[in-house]
Amino acid sequence: MSTCITKELSNALNSLTENNEWGNSSQSIDKMLQPKDWRMVEIKKFRKRLKEQEKKGDLEAIKSINEFFNTHNINDKIARAVLLRICGVDVRTICKIIKLSVSAYTSHVTPLLRNHKSIFTDSSLKNTAYVLWHCNLDVLLEKGELSFE
Repeated sequence: MSTCITKELSNALNSLTENNEWGNSSQSIDKMLQPKDWRMVEIKKFRKRLKEQEKKGDLEAIKSINEFFNTHNINDKIARAVLLRICGVDVRTICKIIKLSVSAYTSHVTPLLRNHKSIFTDSSLKNTAYVLWHCNLDVLLEKGELSFE
């Protein structure tokens, strides 16, 4: 994220502080500044850079998750979906990552996980990739109370 913060953005924020233009804490900066104000322009550029950085991070996490599956020879899409769901990833994201239709997920994965609760509360893709790479698969399946035997 530090690469998203430019000198121009810092100058824009410092200008708001120096000129005491922050307004009250409940007021949105979007409502305080005119759209063409140079500070607002810099803030919008920052938001755009931040979104691009987040998207790039998600793509890297998806690549890492798929590498994990390939490294561990987990080729079955249903098994992949179950593992991702145990990690707390939402259904739409699971279907996107493993290229599985929602109807296939519903008919094959949902019955396996009907009474299951995710064991992780933070389901960001970066954290999921980390968990998969650093958690023993047997422990993960045991905590999820599942077995593929």
